[in-house]
Amino acid sequence: MIDINIIYFDDECSFCNGYIKILISLVKNDVFRFSSNKSHNIRLLRDTLNVDSIILHHDNKYYFYSDALLKIFEILGYKVWFFYLIPKFIRNCIYKFFSLNRKKFQKNYCFLPDDSIRHKFIDIN
Repeated sequence: MIDINIIYFDDECSFCNGYIKILISLVKNDVFRFSSNKSHNIRLLRDTLNVDSIILHHDNKYYFYSDALLKIFEILGYKVWFFYLIPKFIRNCIYKFFSLNRKKFQKNYCFLPDDSIRHKFIDIN
């Protein structure tokens, strides 16, 4: 049985949407589902923890910031152990710096999944 992992992302961010498109192209099996980080499924957790990050739900655990990105690539089979040599607070500082400034560098972009990948998204009518 394949475990389904849920990735919650900022669907109003062109960088985040681009990252999700890349993930969809890399995934060989159907192990991810995607949802807005503003959806009712995750909003309470996000607001309670005051987290502005991509969020991965995997094996009944939530991953945030750089841990979420690294775990996603681990699930895909990539060797990312060397990134763990960088202290977590440094990885997360880099993530947060980019996250806080990403909207300055992006152009408006709206990713609408086509019918071939629509089933991978939660909360889409």
